[in-house]
Amino acid sequence: MARGIAAFALLLLIQASGSLLAQTPFMAWWWNAVFLFGFLAVFALAFILAMCGRETTALVATAAALVLLGYATWPLAAPAPLPEGSGPPWSWAMINVGAAWCAYAAGTRIAGAYTVLLGVLFALVRASPTGGGADFSTALQDALLATVMGLVIVMAIGILRQAAARSDAAAQHAVDEYRAAAHQGALRSERARFDALLHDSVMTVLLAASGLQAPGSRARNAKLARSAIERLEDGGRTAPGSRAVAPAELEARIRFANDTGHGTMALDVAPAAGDGTGIPAEVARALFEACTEAVTNARRHAAAARCQVSLECRGHGERARVRLLVIDDGKGFDPDAVPARRLGIKVSITGRMDSVGGHGRIESRPGRGTAVQLLWEASSGEGERA
Repeated sequence: MARGIAAFALLLLIQASGSLLAQTPFMAWWWNAVFLFGFLAVFALAFILAMCGRETTALVATAAALVLLGYATWPLAAPAPLPEGSGPPWSWAMINVGAAWCAYAAGTRIAGAYTVLLGVLFALVRASPTGGGADFSTALQDALLATVMGLVIVMAIGILRQAAARSDAAAQHAVDEYRAAAHQGALRSERARFDALLHDSVMTVLLAASGLQAPGSRARNAKLARSAIERLEDGGRTAPGSRAVAPAELEARIRFANDTGHGTMALDVAPAAGDGTGIPAEVARALFEACTEAVTNARRHAAAARCQVSLECRGHGERARVRLLVIDDGKGFDPDAVPARRLGIKVSITGRMDSVGGHGRIESRPGRGTAVQLLWEASSGEGERA
């Protein structure tokens, strides 16, 4: 806004430069010192700062005040009449500029009053001998025209300011909402991780301890208990992304996070299959979040009655391969018809897998349900990170 007003003022000043040069030698020295050279200095500094994106409110307010005072003192400083051929008073070109500066610096209400006052001064100067000696009717018409144009500029600046304020408020609200959602998502993820830890370790110990006391079972139960305690302590001390995640733990995370018991969709999470021993923590997190998004989409958007989740892990080390499949019987959709601005699939599913070197594939047709396949291989994941 400051740049636009500065460019507007510069154009009008250039337009009035001929009258300015012709009239300056005949004006009183004190008027030239304050309202010409002082005004030009303030305007030049404000123009430079505005183009550099710096704060200009104080300078703009000073320039608006100089325009108003310059009009009020014009009859005392200008000769009567003006020299022939020098044109109308050059300061007339600054009426609307002064209104724009005041609106920028002080707001719509004060700028409206400023514009009306400037219009009254313009009518008086226009009717005086130093302003051309126009008759009352001509002076009033000129003043009304200048005042209306100034008020239009003031209103336009006020509308732009309000629109910018609403846009800033909406952007800040979106950031706050995103921050709150991210916080809640982190809590849910941590809760799911801890629930899975309890399910995999503590529940195993309790179930084993509640069984028949076969020979040697006491020692095995004690070993399981020690392992469970160590995992609990490790979970409290270590960040969730600092260790490999067992397939059974990832399965438990998915089940605990998504089987809410609400709604009509039945969720079937099959036991983890395969012979894999561990999934890198960042890969497990991406699989968990992408799977959760797919299940949420099936429940919320596809109106699915049933959703099946299966996890398969094969190989070890550089030959590790993880495949997670989410299939629902919902209404389906055409993936090619999804607008580019819809980021749910692009960011929350395929984007998460891409970030860890994996792949996400969506297969769906209207009326035929949806199948989401999440695939990660150790060699592709390591290459992507490298």
